[in-house]
Amino acid sequence: MKKSNRDTFLYSFGYNLAELRRKKNISQEQLSFDADIDLSTLSKIERGILNISIYNVFKISKALNIHYRDLFDFNLPTQKE
Repeated sequence: MKKSNRDTFLYSFGYNLAELRRKKNISQEQLSFDADIDLSTLSKIERGILNISIYNVFKISKALNIHYRDLFDFNLPTQKE
């Protein structure tokens, strides 16, 4: 089954978020608390199965002490049509 552009983007965003979080040695639990986002929601974001609001992007970036643009600093895999 071919992944849609939406699925690919959400997965890449979530993967990047998880990598940034791990590099800062922050658990999902701590990030969810600091960003005031439910732990199950954060888990779904990192697995690429939940599309989040732009305000939640802002809250996550503040909790990680990074610029929100860093959450979007990833390459999308090329898709064959």
